[in-house]
Amino acid sequence: MRVLQHDNIQDWVIKVYKMRLYPDELVYSFCSRIHFYSGNQIVRKTTNRLFGNAEKTIHILWPTRLDYFSNNCQLGLSTSELVTKHTLFPYYTKFLSKEKSNKIFEAIVYGISRSNPSAYLGLNQNNVSRLHLCPLCAKEDISNFGEPYWHRSHHLPGSKVCYKHNVYLLTECPLCNESFANTSNKELNITPMFCNNGHSLEFVIENDNMDLLLIAQENNFLLTSDRNISRQFVFNKFIEYAKVKEYQNVQSTIILYDKLFPDFIKRFPKPFLDLIGITITGDQIKGINRIFWRREKPIHTLYVLLLMIFFGGTSEDFLSQEIRYTPFGEGPWPCLNKLCPEFSKKVIETVELKNTRHFAKPRGLFKCAECGFFYSRLGSDDNHRDIYQYDLILETGEVWDSKFEELISNDIVFLNEMVEELGVGRVFLRLKLKEIFGKFNLTQMRMGTIKQLRRNRIIEIVRSNPGITLTKITKIDPKLIKWMQAYDVDWLRENVRYTRMKISLEDRRNDFLEILQRYPNATKKELKQINPRNYVWLNTHDKNWTVEQLPQRVIRKSEKNLEERREQFLRLLSKHSDASRSELRKLESSNYKWLMLNDNEWLSIRQPPIKTGSNKNKSNTLEHRRKEFLRLRKEYPDLSRGDFQRQNSSNYSWLRTYDSDWFEQQLPPLKERNGMIKPRFTLEERRNQFLGIHQRNPAATPKELRKLCESNYTWLHTHDFLWLKKYQPGIRKNINTQRRKRILNKTLEERRDEFITIRNESPHLSRTGLKNTYQSLYVWLMTNDIDWFLNHLPPIVSGNHKL
Repeated sequence: MRVLQHDNIQDWVIKVYKMRLYPDELVYSFCSRIHFYSGNQIVRKTTNRLFGNAEKTIHILWPTRLDYFSNNCQLGLSTSELVTKHTLFPYYTKFLSKEKSNKIFEAIVYGISRSNPSAYLGLNQNNVSRLHLCPLCAKEDISNFGEPYWHRSHHLPGSKVCYKHNVYLLTECPLCNESFANTSNKELNITPMFCNNGHSLEFVIENDNMDLLLIAQENNFLLTSDRNISRQFVFNKFIEYAKVKEYQNVQSTIILYDKLFPDFIKRFPKPFLDLIGITITGDQIKGINRIFWRREKPIHTLYVLLLMIFFGGTSEDFLSQEIRYTPFGEGPWPCLNKLCPEFSKKVIETVELKNTRHFAKPRGLFKCAECGFFYSRLGSDDNHRDIYQYDLILETGEVWDSKFEELISNDIVFLNEMVEELGVGRVFLRLKLKEIFGKFNLTQMRMGTIKQLRRNRIIEIVRSNPGITLTKITKIDPKLIKWMQAYDVDWLRENVRYTRMKISLEDRRNDFLEILQRYPNATKKELKQINPRNYVWLNTHDKNWTVEQLPQRVIRKSEKNLEERREQFLRLLSKHSDASRSELRKLESSNYKWLMLNDNEWLSIRQPPIKTGSNKNKSNTLEHRRKEFLRLRKEYPDLSRGDFQRQNSSNYSWLRTYDSDWFEQQLPPLKERNGMIKPRFTLEERRNQFLGIHQRNPAATPKELRKLCESNYTWLHTHDFLWLKKYQPGIRKNINTQRRKRILNKTLEERRDEFITIRNESPHLSRTGLKNTYQSLYVWLMTNDIDWFLNHLPPIVSGNHKL
């Protein structure tokens, strides 16, 4: 055996160290390493003496034939104790089945299998294992036992630091890089304190990575713990944690690795996993995936340990904590049937969990034993108020069904009232009604019943008030008449007497005086709101009498006469002599409008002339524009043409349009772009180019000319529109003439027939409705055939006054 790992070393070290099998051939060097200078013959004798097999390969991590070794060397330890206390057997078999553990135990004890015990674990046995040394542990060993020894806990997978001293483990001399373990498995290695070159191995490197220390400590816990941990127990715990963290659905065994892997990498970054020897393939870790397989496969203890730390923090907490998957909290849960006597009380003791389409989100099913109301909701709960909500109603129960049947047996079914009384949503209630009535229109069903009830109400009013008119019924119940005029106007006209005569002037005056006596303190605006139609009629046709009847506090101050208004305008004009017409209008809007309507001839003479930009003649304007441009050229000599245009765009465009020859000479030269100068055309050149195309295509439309002239048409349309317009009016005129011909005239008989057809198809439309819907026909007949039209219009529907 190359290395015999153990912790109970006190008796064993003394015995082995005193076993001088070949004292004359054993040389004790500084590094306490045994060399066999006589070649393979001495090694074969030593191996045969220790293990009873001269051909045995000494493996660092997996010794075999320990039964022979224990009996032959008389260590005072049982074989079972030697395997469990001095090898890595308890660490690697922690999560294996009993059958596989027994096979590994027999391979270690008897060496009956040709395969290395690591083959049972799915480990690579061809890799040469390395020896790990903690300098501080070695120093303590010398102090306690007089000799250092190899510690089992330092050779566990993932342990890169000493769990006790938190320093990095050495695998070779830090100075000369000499490895502690030879590449050959034919040599016994005793724990050194010096390398072959005489360098001291008391080389301490402190660790500051707490995850490395945690892995080392948890590895030592699994190695030394006597706690019996079954694979099934750990697997069940993993499943519960996966459900809690939403890595697995309620009833499924599939793990959502696309959610688990990113969280796992966030807890253990890739550099850390590479350091402890964990291989990442793409976006998965095969060792982690294998843990959740249902069929039994060898699983590496390090992967199980990492997953326990990921879920529980430490392996001890993971194993000891009680975890239950309760996405909807601890029961009981409330009944959400509004009609149940136990409404909102927590009477439901159990919840059934089901899968959902939203993977890893559970759906809870809750059923009240009192009323049979069966509902479900999607988990998991975020706060304590979520228990009073549901997503679906699976069964309504007897209590709810009896109330529902009672409501639908009424004359009128009001959906909103049913929703409020039954405590369910509108969509659910519509589906429930559809199950009973099939395809139905609730509005139409309710409309028929409502119509009959409202008709009965009108008949009752007419019987109690013989001879009553529609106007008086409207005053009694205006909402009722408004609804009937909208939805049942034909019945209303047949059964209620309309007042069709015109209202006389005396009646209108009496009505207005009655309102004045009833509301003596009303303002003019309030009087108009009480009976707007009568007020407007009187104010239009009987204004003098209406003004006389109004109280003095209501009558506005007497209006100004013509002379006063003229004097007011002249004062304004003298005060603002430079103001334009629009400015004068803004200053005194009401007076200006009055003069425009009633004294326009005088006003047009007195008000200032219309301003047309500049009063300078063309030559002065041209000179002024040239000077302005030359000033900019002198002030900014380095500006390009585009920069000049941005400085003063209006002046630039004017000069380019009306003074292009001079302007082209004064402009800076064109800048080359990609070795080419963009050509510039004068106004005459652009006009000639357009005329040539226009002469070749005399019948072309403006749209076709635009395509033929391309950018030149756009430029002329922008900068020379008045000239361009001369060559297109004929085309536009022809188009407009044809368009008018299509609209022109229907005969009088055709228009009358069209109106009669509309009246027959829509007899319920009022005058306003006809005007809004068929405006052009209505206006034409009102203008050209008013006598016939008034006789065929529907009667005027009265408001709040007599007809």
